[in-house]
Amino acid sequence: MRRLIRTLGLCASLILLAVPAMGAPIDDAKAAGKLGEGPDGYLHVVAPGDEELANSINAQRKEKYQEIATKQGIPLEAVEVQAGKKLIGLAAPGHYVMAADGTWTRR
Repeated sequence: MRRLIRTLGLCASLILLAVPAMGAPIDDAKAAGKLGEGPDGYLHVVAPGDEELANSINAQRKEKYQEIATKQGIPLEAVEVQAGKKLIGLAAPGHYVMAADGTWTRR
């Protein structure tokens, strides 16, 4: 169990290194209230308009999450959930985050 927790911490760190590279389009969409972070580690559409951006970023995230899961020998879902927790925790004031029940909250 301790190894799994340590591994998930490492995974979260690696994921966060990839997030800044995604840049301004995501930040703009989040600031406009169009996209928000979900507990599953992926962007979700809050208001119509940026579905293609969300799909593109989510594909990149899933690829990275799968790399980490494979490298660490853990399930993809474990990486996704850990990333979701970290990304929600890093959400800026005014950005939307999704609760486990699917409801949105504005920070």
